[in-house]
Amino acid sequence: MHRHQGRVWMIHIEISDRFRTTASCLLLTSYADENLEHHVAHPMRARVLAAAGSQWNHPCAELFREQVSAGRFGSDFYSLTAWLSPSSPFSYTVPTEQLAQATLSTPMKKFVAESDYPGLLTSFCQDAGLPELWRSLEAEWTQVRDQCRAALGRYDVENWMDSFWGRSPKRLVLVPNPTDPPTFGFGPSNRTEALCIIGPPAVAKSTPEEGRNELFDYGRGDSVADLVVHEFGHTYLVQAREAITILAGQTEDVGQALELKDWFPEMYGDWTLRLQEVILRAVQAVWRAERVSRDSADAFIQEQTHRFGLALLPSIYRLLLDRRKTGEQLRPEGVVETAVAALHQSRYS
Repeated sequence: MHRHQGRVWMIHIEISDRFRTTASCLLLTSYADENLEHHVAHPMRARVLAAAGSQWNHPCAELFREQVSAGRFGSDFYSLTAWLSPSSPFSYTVPTEQLAQATLSTPMKKFVAESDYPGLLTSFCQDAGLPELWRSLEAEWTQVRDQCRAALGRYDVENWMDSFWGRSPKRLVLVPNPTDPPTFGFGPSNRTEALCIIGPPAVAKSTPEEGRNELFDYGRGDSVADLVVHEFGHTYLVQAREAITILAGQTEDVGQALELKDWFPEMYGDWTLRLQEVILRAVQAVWRAERVSRDSADAFIQEQTHRFGLALLPSIYRLLLDRRKTGEQLRPEGVVETAVAALHQSRYS
């Protein structure tokens, strides 16, 4: 835990070169254009792009473009970067032979074995003059960090997660990333840390320029807190992985009966992954009911059910919420047990 001004924080907020440099290099790939059809980029992006753009032909930028064009999305690079030391010069926090055992995709494991990723990223960082740029933007980064802390504090996210899940198996780290596409969020991890990387708030292109700055505030609304609850939920729920695997095997027929829609079935390729996602979205709704409002939780359940065809979501949410009436700490095993009961009701009702 991190102590700050007399309080012990469970969630750390990281502003470090490892993710800022990765994000800067990703600006030189097609990934940079994602989600900008109807939204505007954070004002910090122009400053970063001006520096990074001078290194368009840098070997690191060329490698990033090659990987992105081959279908490696930004999340793959962030997963790899999670294993780097926070400050330049970068190095892996474990030997590469141990990193090969990490939960990285097969292409990224090959990437680790065949390229000097830490060296390339270090060289890009230095050649683009990024350390000097970060120093010139220190006030802006401090403001972003403070906005994130305010967002977590407003909804008492840390205490809620502790009261619901119990102790985290890993150090929880929130990484605000203003130069990413709007609203994007990723949840990579390494041996000791679970990270929640979150792009800037969405600001519509139709918004007058004079009113945009206040809308880029990470502390505005509940989106940061909501994403933190979801991404870190993976870290807690993985402790009950065996129980989820068993439950998925027992309810394959239920999963096949769902008429999933939109990008959900493509994003989560099998029933085990889909089941985890449904459970975590039910947990999100419980958080909303207890810390935001019951109306916002009901609206979330309705939107998720209709958009993605998650017909099982309402019953899991209602049962979780009912079991929380006494303020009971459910813990990962209890959450899965609740899902078992809800799926049993769905099958025989």
